[in-house]
Amino acid sequence: MATNTTGVVNLDDQEHPHFHLTKRNYETSLFWRLPMELRLTIYEYAVYEENAIDPSTTCDHSNKFHHYIVGWKQRYEPPTVVPLSYTCRAIYAELQYYCPFYKVNTFTFQEPYILIKYLVAITPQRRNNIWWIDLRPSMGTHVPLWSFDQLKHRSCRDISNDEILALLSQCGGLQKHELRLNQYLTDYKVRNPLAVLLRCLTWAMDPLAIEEATTGHSMWSLPFFRVRFIAGEPTSPIFARLISTIDDTLSAYRQRIGDSPQWFLDMAKDSRLLDSAAKIADLYFTGEERIAQDKAGSLRGPPSSRTRSKCQAVYDNLGTPVRVVPKYNEEGILTVTPDTKYLFIRQIRWGKPDVRCEVLWTQGPNKGKTSWEDLSVFLAPQWRGRLLCFYTGMLRGAKDLSLQKMQDTPSPRDIVEFEGANSLGFRVDAKGKPRITLEWKRLMKQWDTQRSRKEIQARNERLYFAKRAKFTSLMTASKYRTRGK
Repeated sequence: MATNTTGVVNLDDQEHPHFHLTKRNYETSLFWRLPMELRLTIYEYAVYEENAIDPSTTCDHSNKFHHYIVGWKQRYEPPTVVPLSYTCRAIYAELQYYCPFYKVNTFTFQEPYILIKYLVAITPQRRNNIWWIDLRPSMGTHVPLWSFDQLKHRSCRDISNDEILALLSQCGGLQKHELRLNQYLTDYKVRNPLAVLLRCLTWAMDPLAIEEATTGHSMWSLPFFRVRFIAGEPTSPIFARLISTIDDTLSAYRQRIGDSPQWFLDMAKDSRLLDSAAKIADLYFTGEERIAQDKAGSLRGPPSSRTRSKCQAVYDNLGTPVRVVPKYNEEGILTVTPDTKYLFIRQIRWGKPDVRCEVLWTQGPNKGKTSWEDLSVFLAPQWRGRLLCFYTGMLRGAKDLSLQKMQDTPSPRDIVEFEGANSLGFRVDAKGKPRITLEWKRLMKQWDTQRSRKEIQARNERLYFAKRAKFTSLMTASKYRTRGK
């Protein structure tokens, strides 16, 4: 059974337990008698999707994606290539080697972070066979997010154009086809479409004129970069003229620079940028690790079910790979994992030697269970929100909140003064004192105000009951004196 495919599946491996099934299918099926070129054409027709594909991760840190089909009605079922690859090992081997799914389909991305994550997650061979990419930026109030260097994600990790360009430089098929920016001028967030067009014209004339492009590199200076403006109907004559001018300017610039610039080609081998992109993606297993030969020698465990097959180990469970992550990091802080990400802090109590927190686990093997953790494991910026949620929840139920419970619970002010609280993300001034955020200051004020009210209420209640007890005793004494007379 001759095959020219290499990689995860080795069809000529006679020690594989399913080798006899693969051989029988290969010898009896008429499909394998067709020329290779004709089979590839059939694959391309079979896996082609009419609309663009919008990848989305199945869960945090996973290298598995849902491939949503973009259209008037977004499809959530997997594309045709997924069930087709499950047909048999031989078909899967050809699909993963020739990558027709990545050649004939257009992949669309709305955020730079998702683009980086997807390109890092797929294997280098698949990355090299991507031909078409559409960028659909989430528009702000002034300029497209894809056009400059200061790209940020909700994780607050800076993303620069260089990491994106380094990954795009490894897309060999893309350099022969098209990287397109779809600019929707009809988006309700675009308050001044004319300003966007004028700025795009400036970039088309000189891509390095972008103020934020501090590294001197820009997508606009790539010969396969295109811009499509969606201005709606009817198009304003001014808009139409500006769009035509931008297209002509980009076309002239492409003719002037010729093929891909050398700095872009050099990025494909820049390990510093590629490592930085992998850190931004924050995946358990990158595309390079998924094709690792030595499963036993991997410090991160088996990368994927396909790599297991490559190592002659057959598994029936095709689940998402999971890396074993320690519960606490080197500083003793609780590690953010899918099991700990959505925990709830139910109580915070004074304890010895540390303040103790009762934690409700909502994911993982301890789902629905509670445990007590030291406050020190939450003294990090990523857990400050959980502490805020706990105190906000207590104040929200202020009517049922007793003074005794507030006294038993360390206040937000106590948390700030706790040793190591600077690691919560509060900036420190020149005197070494933490600069409390406005949100935390507001919480401290609300807590102090509520406690003062509870203390005043408790004092008034004590006075009331003391006066009542005194009055009752006087009435009782007067009653006995009256009986004695």
